[in-house]
Amino acid sequence: MDNFYTMECDTVIQELPKNFRISGFKLFSYRSGGFIRWSSLFSSTTLTFETETEEGVAKMRDDLAQISVSEQIDQAVDDFKKRHGLHHVVAFSGGASTDLPGVSSDDPLHAQYGQMQKEREQRIVRSALNILRHYRIAVLTGGTSFGFPKTAVEVAKEVGLKTVGIFPKTALEKGYVLKDLDLAVCVDPHYGESAWGDESSVFCKLLDAVIVCGGGAGTLIEAAHLLKMNESRLKYGNPVKVIIPIHGTGGVADGLPFVWGKQEVKNACMPQRPILSGKDAAVYIQEHLDLFSEEQ
Repeated sequence: MDNFYTMECDTVIQELPKNFRISGFKLFSYRSGGFIRWSSLFSSTTLTFETETEEGVAKMRDDLAQISVSEQIDQAVDDFKKRHGLHHVVAFSGGASTDLPGVSSDDPLHAQYGQMQKEREQRIVRSALNILRHYRIAVLTGGTSFGFPKTAVEVAKEVGLKTVGIFPKTALEKGYVLKDLDLAVCVDPHYGESAWGDESSVFCKLLDAVIVCGGGAGTLIEAAHLLKMNESRLKYGNPVKVIIPIHGTGGVADGLPFVWGKQEVKNACMPQRPILSGKDAAVYIQEHLDLFSEEQ
């Protein structure tokens, strides 16, 4: 091939999408008919694109953008944090759906509700990150291109924070993943086909604190998993993972104080008074992650 293109890339490669095959130290892209060579498999590396057209390069960039890894997730995240000088990961969890129950999707009220919900989420995230942006943190979401995860990433980008997205393989296959994440981690299923929820355990392990806004079944899975993890962390004297529901946002956020769990664990990892804003959540995180000691 005559045309060669190079690009610096943080992508970590392990499980390849169906439109790739591996050959020696290069990948063959069935979509573009080109090759991608790499010099180092599990670190930031220079990728050389070999294809006939710039369009082919664009296709391969898209293919590679969200390739991820299960076995090497720990190493990938550690490398990412070291490279960018990050000390903590603060997550945002909440419903990705903007559906209004009882109202048909073509009703103008539906669009108005969706816009109002997005603006409320923006205010919550922005008031939190206007405080947290002064610290060495990354923002973690489910990485999807809609709903609360999208809002959190957009605001994080606005204030200059690095973003991490954790999502199941089905999200990647359906084209639901944001393209501008600083680190994208696609979680393969441990058994059977990929499904929403496959990513929850990885999401929980990566975060140090999570702000919960509304949320449905996926958010409930994450909250329950964190409570279970914190039982062990508290027992053995490890720092608990902080869970901060925003009161009044509905869904899981309003139900978390009533979720069954050991009271001593909930007391250790959740506020004992209602948190009403992103600003209040950020102050709680400042105190419980001891961010003041590492202020820039």
